[in-house]
Amino acid sequence: MCTSNKTTGTDTIRISAEADNFRDAVLIAIEAAIQARKGEPSPAVAAMARKITAALDAV
Repeated sequence: MCTSNKTTGTDTIRISAEADNFRDAVLIAIEAAIQARKGEPSPAVAAMARKITAALDAV
């Protein structure tokens, strides 16, 4: 039996929405981790947060 790997427009919208939800969840987790320290994040934590955000924005 041959199955098709074609993506429909509805599938594309659903996948895009799931990707947006994942991105938002990761950014919320990063922000919560930074705020849990009760103060400014260390330079290393701030740099890692920027890199993760940039990687998510690049997708």
